[in-house]
Amino acid sequence: MEPILKCENVSKYFGDFAAVKDLSFQVNPGEVFGIAGPNGAGKTTLFNIISNIPFPPSSGKIIFNGAEIQGLKPHKICHLGLVRTFQIPAIFNEMSYLENVLVGGIFGRDFSFYHSNSKLSMDSAYEAIKLVGLFEERDKHPKGVPLFDIKRLMIASAVAMKPKLLLLDEPVGGLNSSEIMQLVELIRKLQSKGITVVIIEHVMTCLMAISQRVMILNYGEKLAEGKPEEVAGNEDVIEAYLGKEYRKYLRTG
Repeated sequence: MEPILKCENVSKYFGDFAAVKDLSFQVNPGEVFGIAGPNGAGKTTLFNIISNIPFPPSSGKIIFNGAEIQGLKPHKICHLGLVRTFQIPAIFNEMSYLENVLVGGIFGRDFSFYHSNSKLSMDSAYEAIKLVGLFEERDKHPKGVPLFDIKRLMIASAVAMKPKLLLLDEPVGGLNSSEIMQLVELIRKLQSKGITVVIIEHVMTCLMAISQRVMILNYGEKLAEGKPEEVAGNEDVIEAYLGKEYRKYLRTG
């Protein structure tokens, strides 16, 4: 099986500082691939250079569906089917929920605005907003609404772009345990619909529950990669990221 995403010796330098350094990994079609690591490990920078928002890698290759994409404009990458979300809410407060998602449906189409098929875009928006459970609130405006709604709204906008690969940057951050469980089920729904997911997350219970494989970054480099249980028991990962209390937890169950 050919990987849907492959990064080969990818680096990103800011002056002499390497935010990502000589990183290689691949993501298989249909899987949920988790990424974790300490603050400043290069996780979001990795998403930035994969999507070219706001900058490309300094060196290395990024291959999506068999083609190199590191030189492409962000909208071209999106039109190929590689879509991302952000940690910071990226929504339009003056628009309704449905209108926010419709923006995604239009932007994700590979044709000019003046020749866009409005029915296709609207159908995508309706499908996406139903999928995340916000259809009944579709006419509401997002200013001042719960963070859980905003998180789902951003995912719906991304799903309306018809992604083959979806990059989720800390989708459960700031949510309570019940909301986290609902987001986990939503990500499983995305996977069941054939969307490959790469997720950055600090909530390790969530990441371990939904990921088929996990990669841990530290100082811009790969520290470990493998099945969740393998990575969770890795001594280097425990020392650098999970902490000594986690080692005690493993020993006591």
